[in-house]
Amino acid sequence: MKLRSPRMLMAGTAAALVVPLAGWGAGTALPQGSENAPPDPSGPPSHAVAQASTTQTGTTQARPSTDRQHAARQATSSRQQPAAQQPPARNPATLTGIEVKSGDDSYDRVVFHFSGTQGGKRLPDDTQTWLEDYPRRPGSGKPVEMEGQLFLKTSFSPATASASVRKVVEADLPNVAEVRYLGGFEKVQEAAIGVNSCHGAPVRPWFEVTTRNSAVVVDVGTPNCTSDEPVTRECGDVAFTPQSDHGAFGITATGVGCDKARDVAAAAEGNLGEPYGTSGGFSCRVERDDSGQMTSYDYTCTRAEATVTFNAS
Repeated sequence: MKLRSPRMLMAGTAAALVVPLAGWGAGTALPQGSENAPPDPSGPPSHAVAQASTTQTGTTQARPSTDRQHAARQATSSRQQPAAQQPPARNPATLTGIEVKSGDDSYDRVVFHFSGTQGGKRLPDDTQTWLEDYPRRPGSGKPVEMEGQLFLKTSFSPATASASVRKVVEADLPNVAEVRYLGGFEKVQEAAIGVNSCHGAPVRPWFEVTTRNSAVVVDVGTPNCTSDEPVTRECGDVAFTPQSDHGAFGITATGVGCDKARDVAAAAEGNLGEPYGTSGGFSCRVERDDSGQMTSYDYTCTRAEATVTFNAS
């Protein structure tokens, strides 16, 4: 048998050592707890990034930066944890009608009717907000003039609206003057309740909201008005003939909205210089005014404590 020289034995040993070291230097990481065990293929992909590895020269590579470690942990976490389940989307109910009812002497009632409240749907969430001025249409922001001195906006979400919903519900009750459907935007439907509070005084009455079967009910209470003065609004003009001096001018309204006041003044066109009454219950008296270049007439129209005044010519 031929004996190998010591130099050949040392060379063979060195060659044998180079093979596994070259494998580690290629980027395969050693698992924690065992320096000789092979990498675990079933472990998370980021495990190799987070551990130190040994190069061919026997030195230890620096650990990844903090940002890379964090990214690796985040990637591992997102793979290991199931995605959070989102709550099922609510199917919007549909506003189908608005009803106004007279209560006793302490309140008036507004009822918003909805359909589709069965079969997985339920009444929408509702919010009420007192407005400082006329309500505005959702989306466009255009002001909407309506009866009343105070305005309570009611919003419903998520909800849609039927084409059959009345846009204007005239009430002319002690507390509720009118209800208007304002419109919808992005599954939010809005309506406004015009309130005759203290015949024009800015006193906000109490209100209460309840739900009954497929309806949202808003009860508007009667405030204590003993110490409040009525508020008068300026409501502009109404032309009987376009671009002329023939019309009703300087219309004011106390205890009633401007829309109603302009309707009352417009009725003077066929009764110029004469007293008249309106279908809404206003009684108008007149005084002749000859102080100007042409004769005009000062009207004062009243219904209970509501008053409309204007000059017509």
